[in-house]
Order: sequence, then structure tokens, then C-alpha cells
Amino acid sequence: MKRIILLGSILLLTCACSVNYDLVIDENENIEESISIQAENESESQQLYSDPWPIKAYYSDPDSGDYPEKLEGVEYYDNEVVLDKNYYKKNLTHISNIQKFEDINSIKSCYEHFYVTSDSKNNTYTLSTSPEFLCFLDYPSLNEVNIKIHVANTVTSSNASSRDGNTYEWKITKDNYQTSGIILTFQKQEMKESEEKKTESPNIMWAFGVLGIFFVIIIGIFLYKIKKNL
Repeated sequence: MKRIILLGSILLLTCACSVNYDLVIDENENIEESISIQAENESESQQLYSDPWPIKAYYSDPDSGDYPEKLEGVEYYDNEVVLDKNYYKKNLTHISNIQKFEDINSIKSCYEHFYVTSDSKNNTYTLSTSPEFLCFLDYPSLNEVNIKIHVANTVTSSNASSRDGNTYEWKITKDNYQTSGIILTFQKQEMKESEEKKTESPNIMWAFGVLGIFFVIIIGIFLYKIKKNL
């Protein structure tokens, strides 16, 4: 029941809508979330337009209670409602970082478990959830959820259903929600910097080597001319 209360403002109980969830993790491990909820009929459209409730960003923060008001000290999603294809669409955005992301409300409201695991040995982070996307149980009218995660640093492994460059996608429907857990492992920033330094070092050594040979040749020519003039 707690999950329904927390997510009630994101996915309306009567909403036969589709949700696009976009996550961008930049090279400094800052994280930007964008959630788009598209209404598919006039009734849903009006519900999205008139919904007054603020949506908290972090799962463990207190709820607003019985009134749609923001609490002091609690972070909320930026909330915008726009007209799109004759129906209203709700856009939610929030900026976080890798250290706080394990408590993010959007993912924790739909999965029983969500972890951000740091591996110091391999210099990676892993985002992982439990297998079942529970929001399909809480909201039977939900049609489809598309999750896209774009990672600036190198991704070493994932269980994404598709990939386009550095963007990894999971498409969750009523047919596969029970086996739609997310696993994504990517390099930390320090690993990327270390690899760049490794790449730079041979180039610098090569440059010094060429420069050294050049000076040896110049000195050799100079000494040859001096000897010839003696």
C-alpha cells in the first residue's frame, strides 16, 4: 500500500497511459531524470492537467500528508504539464548524483529492491533492481514503460533489451513485467581518467623519443661540420 501512496501522483490509478523514463549519467556521475507520462484519452488528460500533488524525489523523505503542499527540506521533481497530440502530458525532471541515487523515488516505487553498488577493485558502479516491475500490479491500466539510460562513461555490462550507442533501453509491458529487472555496470570517473593518462603516457614518451633523435642528428651534423673545417 505504501508504494501506491508514494507513486499515486506519478501514475494515476485510472490512467491507461504510457510512461517514458530517461536517465542521463554524465562523465562526472551526475544524474538527470526525465519522466514523461502521456495521456491517451480526454479523461486521463484532464486528470494529468488537474493533479495538484507535488512528487518527492527521494523515497525516504516524508510525504506531504493529506494536503498537496511541499514540505521544507524535501526535494521534489520539477513538474510541467504540456499539451501534446490533443492530450496533456506530464513531464517530471530532477537532477541528482550517484551517491544519493539509490534512494530515488521513481525507481524504488516500482521495484522492491534497487541498489547502486560501488566496486572499488574494478572501479565500477552497478545499478540493479529486483526482477519484477511492481507498478504493473499497482496500476493494471498501465500500458507500457520505456526506460532509457544514457551513460557517458564506458558500460562494461548490462541486461538491456536494446542499445543505441551509449543509450541502453528496457521496454516493460504487461507480458514481461515479472522479468524486467535492470542491471547496468559502468566505469567510474577515476577509471576513465586513469585510462586517458595511460593513453597519454605512450604518446608523450614517443614525442620525447622523436625529439631526442632530432637533437642527436642536429648535434651530429654540427660536429661533422666543425671537424671538416679543422
